[in-house]
Amino acid sequence: MFKRLPAPLATALLILPLASGCAAVPLANAALQIATSHQAPADRITMDERGLYAMEALYNVPASAYRTAVQRHLMTPSIRARVRPILLQMRNIRNAARTAKRLGDVRSWDARVSELQALKRQVLALIPSTT
Repeated sequence: MFKRLPAPLATALLILPLASGCAAVPLANAALQIATSHQAPADRITMDERGLYAMEALYNVPASAYRTAVQRHLMTPSIRARVRPILLQMRNIRNAARTAKRLGDVRSWDARVSELQALKRQVLALIPSTT
């Protein structure tokens, strides 16, 4: 059976023959990344306006949960000491992702987003639920 191509890949494959010379290289790279990615197309955070908000949420949600847990005295000092450096690392990665978007560097964007997703899971596992 034939597998349906993701829309960005299908679009890139349609545009690719029309592109000339050097302009075809970025399209080919984007098509290759989409085709070989281990994530489903719907699970990826794309490098656009909506993706920027989703990436920001990867940092803002754990940071907000941390602040709430600290204000309500729900965390022991040892857990706070473990979570805070991770949040600082996440902030630096978020800033790097912003720079990657500004420069249009898809490969760096994808790497920063996957790092943020992994660290978010790690932080949220440490922070106690406030409910």
